[in-house]
Amino acid sequence: MRRNPLLSLVILPLFVFGTYVAPCEGADTASGTAIVAIRTPEMIVVAADSRAIHKKDEPDPKPFCKIRKVNDAFVTAYGLYDETGTGFDLWSIIWFSTIGHTKLSDKIRSFEVHVEAPLKSALERIRKEEPSEFKKRCIERPPLGVMFFGVEDETLKLVSCQYRVLLPLLSESPIGLMTTRRDCPGLDCLDGNIGFLATHSESDLDEFRSSFNSEVRKGNVVDFARKFIQMAIDKDSVTFGPPIDIISVTKDGANWVQVKEECQ
Repeated sequence: MRRNPLLSLVILPLFVFGTYVAPCEGADTASGTAIVAIRTPEMIVVAADSRAIHKKDEPDPKPFCKIRKVNDAFVTAYGLYDETGTGFDLWSIIWFSTIGHTKLSDKIRSFEVHVEAPLKSALERIRKEEPSEFKKRCIERPPLGVMFFGVEDETLKLVSCQYRVLLPLLSESPIGLMTTRRDCPGLDCLDGNIGFLATHSESDLDEFRSSFNSEVRKGNVVDFARKFIQMAIDKDSVTFGPPIDIISVTKDGANWVQVKEECQ
């Protein structure tokens, strides 16, 4: 029996939460998946590939920035980025919802309020136009995940918001969403360590889980994150593509370890 990796990672001495995702695709959509985010008490490291996938599994020829600074909040995301039929644009929603908020926690709460209605509309359109793909990619897997990270009140914060579709009782009923939020620091990482992996491969997830403890204790966080993005690219050079962007954040500020010029 295939186990659900969303339930399989709370077994390590260091709390690790991993995701196993693929893009939710439909008519005129763009999406992406290969992301690693790790938080320790000393630093946050986020790494991502540069490939976005459009409908019919067509890769965008232009490199895509999956790690961004938006109104002084650092954000990365996987899954559905845009859906032109309804005008769903994830990055615009993030930008709009974080305006006027100083604290990272307030920006996140505002985003959670503003994203739900347009995301539901986009998913409704995909369900209507491509029901088989909707079932495969939006029901069996989370259609969207967004991670905010940065410094708030002298504390490093990494917060993951993952969205799943709640199946309606009737096929014509409106779509419901379930949000799973993981906060570090917080009850989700009592020792201050947490890791997220977004990729297609369950074997990568198993390796990520099994080696997380030792690599974090070694302080090898940047190389550890880079390794899993490169593994995704090596295994599927159509869905995932270089270059790899990596950013590290400490209480002293943010530093791009490596980044495309257009993403700085």
